[in-house]
Formats: sequence, C-alpha cells, structure tokens
Amino acid sequence: MTDVYSLPDMSSSVENNLYADNPKTELVIIGLGKIGSNLVKNLIKNTSYKINIYDSNKNKTEEVFNLINNKKRLKAPSKIDEIFNSKTTKKIIFILVPSGKKSISLHRKIKKLVDFQDVTLNCCNENYKDSNLLALEFKKSKRDYLSVGISGGTYGARNGLAIMVGGPRKAYQNLLPIFKKIAATKYSVNYFGEMGVGHLVKVLHNYLEYAEMQLLVEKIIFLRLCVQMNWKQIHNLLVQNSKTISQSYLLQLTVGIIKRISDDPEFYKNLLPFVTHNNTGLWGLTESIESESFVPTLQSGVMNRVWLKNMKALFNNKKNPSNSSVNPNVNFYLKTINQTYYFSRLALMMQFTDLVDDVNKKNKISIDLNLLEENWRSGAIVSSKLISKLSTINIAKTKLCDQRQTLRQIYKTFTNTFNLSNKCACPLVCTYSSYIYLTYSSTRDTNSRILALQRNQFGEHPLPLGKYASTGKQ
Repeated sequence: MTDVYSLPDMSSSVENNLYADNPKTELVIIGLGKIGSNLVKNLIKNTSYKINIYDSNKNKTEEVFNLINNKKRLKAPSKIDEIFNSKTTKKIIFILVPSGKKSISLHRKIKKLVDFQDVTLNCCNENYKDSNLLALEFKKSKRDYLSVGISGGTYGARNGLAIMVGGPRKAYQNLLPIFKKIAATKYSVNYFGEMGVGHLVKVLHNYLEYAEMQLLVEKIIFLRLCVQMNWKQIHNLLVQNSKTISQSYLLQLTVGIIKRISDDPEFYKNLLPFVTHNNTGLWGLTESIESESFVPTLQSGVMNRVWLKNMKALFNNKKNPSNSSVNPNVNFYLKTINQTYYFSRLALMMQFTDLVDDVNKKNKISIDLNLLEENWRSGAIVSSKLISKLSTINIAKTKLCDQRQTLRQIYKTFTNTFNLSNKCACPLVCTYSSYIYLTYSSTRDTNSRILALQRNQFGEHPLPLGKYASTGKQ
C-alpha cells in the first residue's frame, strides 16, 4: 500500500443558506465543560456571530465569560429561557452536556423553546438510540435537530474538530459553512445520514479509539517489561515510529506522555494502576454484538478497560513477575514489536471495515467508508496514516487470504512476540486478538464443523451438510 492516498475536493456549494453570514443569526452554547468552553473560543475566533453561553453552574458561565476578550459578541443570560425571548433572530444551539437522562431532558425543554427557524445541534456523546428518539420528537414538532458527533478532545474543540453529522440534509447544508469554520479542515465535516446516525458514527469512532489506545499501550509495556528498555529509550523509539506508517495522533500524544514520564519517573510511580471507561465503548461493544460482527480486537479493547476497572483489588501490593532470567536480543525484538504493532493495527482496520458493513446491514443505513476516511484523517482522535487508507485496506483485505507467504511472515512475527511476552508474563490482549482475527480470516479449516456436530448431538440441530455428504465424499 502507498503512504499517500489523495482525495478530490469534495466541498459543496450551499444554496439559499438561511444562516451563514446572516446578521440575524446567533449561536447558543449550552454546557460549558471542557469541550463546550473551548468550543466558545473556537467560535469567537473563527466566526463573527453573537454567542449566547449558558451552563446550569453559574460559576462556569462566569469563568468562560471572563476568559473571552471580545465580550461585545458574548451574552451570558442567567436563565435558559432568556436566550429564546427574541423571535427575530435565528438561533443555532450547540448542546454539550453529559449524555443520558440530563441530555434527553434538556433537549425536550429546548424543543419547547425554539422557533421553527432555529436548529438544535446535539453535540453530546449521545447513545444513537436516544438520539433517534429525540430526532423523531423534534420532527413531530417540526423543529430541526441534528445529531452531531465530534472528535478532537479539548484541543480540537479549540482549534478544529472532526464533525460527524446526521439529520435533515437541508439543515446540514445550511450549516455547512459554519461547521467548516470550526472543523480541523474542510474535509473534517461530513453528512452520514438521517436521524441519530451522527452519534452512531461517533460511537464507532470511540470503539476504534479504545482498541488503538490499547494496542499502543501493549507495545510500550512489551518494550518496558520484555525488552527492558528505560523510558528515555522508549521515547526515542516512539519518536522514530511517528515518522513512519505508524504515525497517528494517539502516537504523537503518547510521545509527549512518555517524555513527561522520562523527565519525572516519580510522577509515573505515584499514579495508581487503575483506569475507567465511559459508555461509548460499551455502546460500541453492544452494537458489534447486535450486528454479529467478528471484531475481536475492538471487543478486547473495551473489555480490557472493564477488566482493569473491576480488578482493582488484584493490583494492591502486587509486583510484576521477575524477568531477570530473560536476556532478549534487543535489536531483533525492536524490529519484531514494530512489525507486530503494524500488523495488529492493520488487522484492526480490517475488522473495523467489517463492522461498518455489518452495522449498515443491521440498521439499514449506508455509512460510507470513504467519508469516514476523509472525516478522520485530520482532527479526530483516531487520525493516522492507516485511517487515511481505510477504503484501500477494505479492498485489500479480501486478497490477504491468498497471500500465503505474507501470512506465514505475519504469523512468524506474532509468534516471536508472544514467545517473549509469555516468558515475561506480559499480557498482550488486543495484540493477540488481532492475531486471532487474521488466523480465522485465512484458515482453511475452523472449529465450526466440530461445533455443528456438538449442537447436533445434544439438541438434534440440523447439520450444514454439503452436496457430497450422502455419498461419503469430502
């Protein structure tokens, strides 16, 4: 595969725009947490609209108001109802509050306050099923509602996001010029379909993000425990990796983290060995199960977080098993783990394209891989050189089964990595899941026949017999 995959200019013209550059248009930001407060800065810098800011916590509202220099464009009403007193201005309402009951309740309140000309943008990390419900309610009230998945964290909110939109196409087209002003690039905002599909795409994004994070962490832990590299050495290696096909936003971010650890080892030692997870990972896991999609690396990425959260007691006063008897060939294993990491991520991207296809079939929608590739190549947490080749990988994966020599090399690489990791008691959960996917995808025989015979034996479930079964031919 080539390192560069260029896309044509897919920017679209907007006709009869109701909002863009309209002096009678105002923006509204409800929810001034880390993302919301930084989005205000983005909008102040890159648009010319007057902006209403509101948070149920008045201290947050005051804090954001005081941070903005251009206060002539900023309004900070004390009550949410005050925002909608004027019916002479069109309002674009960005809602950024915690998902679930709070978000649903707030959107229903907003639905009663907005005018027909206003547009409500649900920018929360919403469950797409809840978003679908809200979309139906707004549609019944003849109010415009868009499901808006956003990625990029606090930095992206301030400097440029990846924006995934679902809802009425006309409303999206009207708001596209505004979206482009706060997006990372002109390609970083895309329309994916009706209803809550914008949030479904964000769920898929976060699902991928979990696995990407875990694969990178496993590489680092392997270098630390098995190759016995210090933090400075790991940092230098990751810097080199960032200039190759392994380049990604998460790798760039992690390079900075490892530098901090290298400069201040006590900081790392003082961190408790615990981590939590949020609902978006579990929603992705549920969606893949409901879609009957074979995505072991994605599923392991989420389950690893669940295990770590629920295994706190096991970490108390525990030390890593001694690996003093292991003297690895450093140069050999540096090459091996770099290759393993690449193959693991390649397998992850293959699984992700499978998942998108299965999700489309289950939900009777058409999330476009080309649009995902375009949307996530800049600004998104999952931005990487590999994500920019997502459609190419989707085409190439069908040919992998026939490339026996390549597969043998891949299996050899994984085996070398696992041989050392087993000796050092270094669990590579997601890495092994990628290996499983590649094995299943390329094997000539699976465990399916034995499983079918077991089901037939205890429950008389029908056997999947071929056309030669009755003659005894194989």
